Amino acid sequence: MEIAFTLIAGKTVHFTPNHTIKMYLTHNGALVEGSPGEDVFTYNGALLPDTPVGATGRMMIHEPQPDLAAFAGRPGVAVPLPQDARAGLRLCIDTNLILCQGELQTYYRLEAAVDGRVIPLPLQVPLMRIDWREKGIFIIEVDDVV
Repeated sequence: MEIAFTLIAGKTVHFTPNHTIKMYLTHNGALVEGSPGEDVFTYNGALLPDTPVGATGRMMIHEPQPDLAAFAGRPGVAVPLPQDARAGLRLCIDTNLILCQGELQTYYRLEAAVDGRVIPLPLQVPLMRIDWREKGIFIIEVDDVV
């Protein structure tokens, strides 16, 4: 199985230089190889609703562009998982954006790409178990939803 996650904005997301969003997968507490992804913003700007904000499996540096290309991210890049990897699979989000659990669940959603099939994952449904560890750090149990 191959899997990637993308965090999608549900509203306009404003950012400033040095804002970052890191996303990665763990399986039973160990980092899934190839899964870390990071978005680094180098200017003052905004991402429009329904555009990727962060994702697993790739690095993206957002730099000013003369057109609207800078106002969109890219989806995650799939990484292979072992056969038994669904149990104990966690998605970790680490950001220095000012973001609490209520804002994450209200204004963002996830998309999982599992073997090329995109699965929308609204964050406000009870099935999504989110552990807000501290400012900007979230651990989402995804083993039951993919």
